[in-house]
Amino acid sequence: MMPSRIVLLIIDGMILTFIVTILSFGHDFRKGPMKNGCRKYIIYFAYHVCCSFYLIICGMTTSMRKLDYDYSYYLGPNYKVNMSNFK
Repeated sequence: MMPSRIVLLIIDGMILTFIVTILSFGHDFRKGPMKNGCRKYIIYFAYHVCCSFYLIICGMTTSMRKLDYDYSYYLGPNYKVNMSNFK
């Protein structure tokens, strides 16, 4: 089971490298990061898919939970009202 996982991870990494290399062809990173657009979105999507595939191969899952915690002990009473003034 483990050798097949390692082979799949290597193949996934090679595919991601190939996709990013092809999509960033012609961009000079010395002049700055890639501008927002179709190429940048496709690269972001490729990273998302490949990283999700890595996690599935490794047997891991992720989840997000939004927790609301009361920081009034550290920031004082009415800290939410005071923080809204900084926006």
